Amino acid sequence: MHSFSPLTPTVFLERTGRVFANATAIRHDDGLVTYGNLLRRSRRLATVLREHGVRYGDCIGLMSDNGPQVIEANFGIPGAGGVVVSLNPWLPTDDIVKQLQMVASRILIVSRACLQRHGLEALSGGGSRRLIGFGATPDKDATCIDYEDAIASAADEIPLNDMVRSEMDPIVVNFTSGTTGLPKGVVMSHRGAYLHALGQVLMLGLTRQSRYLWTLPMFHVNGWGHIWSNAAVGAGQIMTEVPGPTEEEETRFASLLGEAGVTHLAGAPRLLRRIVSAGAAASALKGCIVVTGGAAPTRPLLKQLEALGATLIHQYGLNETFGPYVVCEEQWDWAHEDSESRAAFRARQGVAAIHAGTGLRVVDADGLDVPADGKTPGEVLMSGNTVALGYYNNPEATARSFVNGWFHSGDLAVVHPDGYLEIKDRIKDLIYVETDYGWENISSIEVENVLVQCPGVGDAALIGLQTDDAQEGARLIAVIEASSQPAPSLEALHDYCERHLPVHMRPSRFVLSSIPKTATGKTRKDLLVDRALREP
Repeated sequence: MHSFSPLTPTVFLERTGRVFANATAIRHDDGLVTYGNLLRRSRRLATVLREHGVRYGDCIGLMSDNGPQVIEANFGIPGAGGVVVSLNPWLPTDDIVKQLQMVASRILIVSRACLQRHGLEALSGGGSRRLIGFGATPDKDATCIDYEDAIASAADEIPLNDMVRSEMDPIVVNFTSGTTGLPKGVVMSHRGAYLHALGQVLMLGLTRQSRYLWTLPMFHVNGWGHIWSNAAVGAGQIMTEVPGPTEEEETRFASLLGEAGVTHLAGAPRLLRRIVSAGAAASALKGCIVVTGGAAPTRPLLKQLEALGATLIHQYGLNETFGPYVVCEEQWDWAHEDSESRAAFRARQGVAAIHAGTGLRVVDADGLDVPADGKTPGEVLMSGNTVALGYYNNPEATARSFVNGWFHSGDLAVVHPDGYLEIKDRIKDLIYVETDYGWENISSIEVENVLVQCPGVGDAALIGLQTDDAQEGARLIAVIEASSQPAPSLEALHDYCERHLPVHMRPSRFVLSSIPKTATGKTRKDLLVDRALREP
């Protein structure tokens, strides 16, 4: 049909690789990759996969830390008609194997670093799964196909978008990274990926002149779709290791920010805190667009970023929405507010993003929209072109979460009078406590936002530990991660809470400790609960 072709993000690289063939697509520690070469290598990978029996709709595993091959695979796998299954390399080996089995993956593209980390026998399924390995290691295993050797001899004539039969067919299966329960494979379409990528281009202001630094894990929701967004406009992409705690690494990172002319970077608040705390690196953030999500940024972090001259874009979403779906759009009159007020505005999740349209609601238990009073909580619902098709081979979970044309997120939020949404908690994470006048529902996020403003507190997590007497409700325990040494004293924490929190929201116990997080920045409250149960 002359007026229709299936929407797919693979067409972005086809265009950019032809139009800006000599432009730098990727700068990494081992050299440069042009967009023309990125296109050729992605096409060759697609050829290799077809030659190894990949059929339309087959799920192909992909596991690596950030690297050029991950970008190639996000184009080459769908270019072969396959479905990308990005795996978190930091999960336990058993979890990774279960996910590969869930999607019946017969091929795994894997870095040799991950291969060494998890073992050839486990990842190959005892030889039933073909491995295509890349990256340098002391030895190459003969049973693992070498990625570079394979694509070097492959043809590159077939356009990546030629294999797409329907834009509503799956392009990826992304496993949920929640802190409890079994992960679910979220199925996303070519159409959704295309529209989400363009939405991110608009929201982030990406252009051919942009220089995007990969600080976000690419395995997490395809790098929030930024793998495709950058290719859509031909933005330069920079890859390097995120700085460690040493002064030498921080200095190296600062030099990179300045020398490479970084204009954009993205990551969870914990990563941004590390960058901000790296004095030399922080000074290079002036004029940089910094994107965050996964967990809400704290007000102190927001004020620090503003003081450094960075422009923050706060987004919110889930695996089921390709990541970013809601954005805290900056209003003109916020510039006239003081820094504390601006931080309060920016800490909210915001409004539906451009690609989300009007597909955002907050509803009460009866399915009615909550009033925009900033007080009445409800569940966040989403609907639209960039919402998941459902869960892979899991009709029961799909039926529970996708009801009457809306995805039920499980997140609890309020809507402010200006229409901006503010997440209060996961519905399952609400803590019920007994007061002198009855039961109260406590939002852990609300308490945590107060705790992180206490001097010396870098991060905080609140959990509710059920007492032996069910009538007494939960005992509130706050885990505090210090931002500096010495850490705040227990007495200082109790005093601060007495001044800033009502009685029923004050923790009865404080634990000074690091806070475990997932690779995507979510607090592992299940681990904190287990730890609290073991300790007196």
